Amino acid sequence: MKHIAKYFLRTALPALGIVFAVLFSVNSFSCRSPQDGLICLNGDYSVPKIQEYRVLSPDSLSLSFSSPVSLADVEVCDDGEKFSSAVTFSSDGKDAIINFNFNTETGKEYLLEGTVSDERGNSLTFSLPFKGYNSQPAKLLISEVRNAYGTTTSHKVTTHKTEFAEFYVLEGGNLSSLSVMSAADGKEKSYDFPLVEVQKGEYITVHMRRPSQNEKYPYDTEGLEDETGTDLTLSTHTDSCETGRDLWSLNEKSVFADSDIIFLYDNQEQKIVDSLLFAKSGVEFWPASFSEWLSLIEAENLWQNEEGLSGVKPDDAVCSDDITSAAAGRSFSRQNIAELSELYESGQITLPFENSKNVWLITADSGSGSKKIYGVTPGLPNSDAAYNGKN
Repeated sequence: MKHIAKYFLRTALPALGIVFAVLFSVNSFSCRSPQDGLICLNGDYSVPKIQEYRVLSPDSLSLSFSSPVSLADVEVCDDGEKFSSAVTFSSDGKDAIINFNFNTETGKEYLLEGTVSDERGNSLTFSLPFKGYNSQPAKLLISEVRNAYGTTTSHKVTTHKTEFAEFYVLEGGNLSSLSVMSAADGKEKSYDFPLVEVQKGEYITVHMRRPSQNEKYPYDTEGLEDETGTDLTLSTHTDSCETGRDLWSLNEKSVFADSDIIFLYDNQEQKIVDSLLFAKSGVEFWPASFSEWLSLIEAENLWQNEEGLSGVKPDDAVCSDDITSAAAGRSFSRQNIAELSELYESGQITLPFENSKNVWLITADSGSGSKKIYGVTPGLPNSDAAYNGKN
């Protein structure tokens, strides 16, 4: 029995320790991009970590490490074919520029592979997925948002109205590298725009939840088609628009909280480019988990208070009391889209634009027939009919 105990202490126990250390190192390996992850292979437990990476151009990206490193066997994989890359380090050895010998295609998926070693000889092979650089990114504005999930009945068929975020295209280009995110949901439920060319003046509605079929709602999964080409009539589910572009998230769970921050994130530039802040009355503080996004919004002055200064407190946000599952016919509607578009086209203003609770309203949804007021208008110019507590 003593021999068995000695064998376990000398061999099995140290081996288990190394295994757990390797797992810890792999799990802590991270990247700041919301849409990409890292796959780590064949390493030991004390290697330096990649802290962040950024695609800089069609033929280069940067890597930042936690300590000075060296890189070897760095290659870019493109559809199984591998291309060698040149590496240039900063003076402290923590940052590296990887230069490819070809230009990547916008939005196409690639793998950067190589071996990273520190000064002590610890090493790890890595595989980093990234997307080709978007040289002509579209410029979008958040136009309309619904944070409620309700139902509607038409011709005796009941389907769900899902949470959505609508965008107006200020300047045409490609949607690749942009993401829709919520501070309450985090990166897990974010939506990454596909590789789609859009034109100035388009409306794009991202339906943030995909209804799931069940016996009570047998038609709830019909018409959930992504409109990534020129045909804008493919999507026919509730709140689809034949003249606007409809895109559907794969997420089937609840999104957007009662008090939340919806924002458009540029993964290529690693910054928030537009946002909507809303909160229930009586909320005095945002959750601690919002702090990262709030600091980015405040730093870029993406949301102003009533004095025109950067404001990110719940008091500075749009009150969300009047949008619920029972009132999913209402939405947060931005009222200065046409004005901002005209000023932007004439070159009189640049991002960031005026954005505060003063330029948003909760829309009314009332009446019927010829007197019907539609509060929710995805794919169309926004309603300016404000909810007044009755309509």
